[in-house]
Amino acid sequence: MLSRDYISRIIRTFFDSLELIFTGDKEREEERKAQLESMYTTYFGQSRDFFFEEKVEEIMERLSEEDYFVEKCGMLGEILYREFHRNEEDLVKLNLAHKIIYFYNYVNEHSTDYSLIYVNRIMELENFCKDRVSSLES
Repeated sequence: MLSRDYISRIIRTFFDSLELIFTGDKEREEERKAQLESMYTTYFGQSRDFFFEEKVEEIMERLSEEDYFVEKCGMLGEILYREFHRNEEDLVKLNLAHKIIYFYNYVNEHSTDYSLIYVNRIMELENFCKDRVSSLES
């Protein structure tokens, strides 16, 4: 079992790295993609494509084998949320939004902390999904 301090350091390093990747201009997009791929592999043991293409149940099954499972769900929700905002394809964004909502809800239900940030993001993503689904249907 990993110590709480060690887990906190891992999470802090993850968020610091994520912030560095997503700040800056879009001219570094190829470099950003390579760095993201490395983060997915390092922190979650799977490629970026795995998290984009697999169903949330498969992702949860894979993550449940890991230490600090709930924290990893929050970390994954965060990296997907950042990718959601950089992506321009509606179908990809819909897919990501559903996964992010699931992960944020899971963390709020199973963590000792409750995040109002997650609640606000869930509302934002649900509104996005509602708007896109209705525009795709018309």
